[in-house]
Amino acid sequence: MYGPPDGPLNQGDVIAGVPFYIRQDHSRELVSVPGLVYSHSCDIDKYDETKHSLTGNQKKRWPVQMIPLLSPKNVDAGALGDVKAGRHRRYFYLPKESPHHELVADFWLAQPIPLLVVQGLQRVATLSDEHLAKLWTHSFVAVSRKDPARVFQGGRLAS
Repeated sequence: MYGPPDGPLNQGDVIAGVPFYIRQDHSRELVSVPGLVYSHSCDIDKYDETKHSLTGNQKKRWPVQMIPLLSPKNVDAGALGDVKAGRHRRYFYLPKESPHHELVADFWLAQPIPLLVVQGLQRVATLSDEHLAKLWTHSFVAVSRKDPARVFQGGRLAS
């Protein structure tokens, strides 16, 4: 499920203490929770390739799309079974694997966070290749509402 974080920041990295705005009733609350890097790794690489030509404000605002990782207690108990089975488009389930707790990525709360903020936080893990592929599949289904097996046949787009 997880591997140790190594190399540059990548899609699928788990970051501790990411600041997210979460709507509570009719107000926004800034919370600090683990986050999952959702931006494509190439978007992060583009920053490294162009940072020498960026202005100060451009460097400060370069975004990384992050998904908050929440306790399953934050998910409606009636939906949790579907979340764990991968049948709920809003959530991506991350099972407990020592030393990491069971977590749920909430796609509805995904937000851009400045890369410089993310780089200053602790990377605690990265998704394994298998679970990164599950994240890609889940996000494809969440956005397209289509079965990937019907869209892609034998590694090619179905005609």
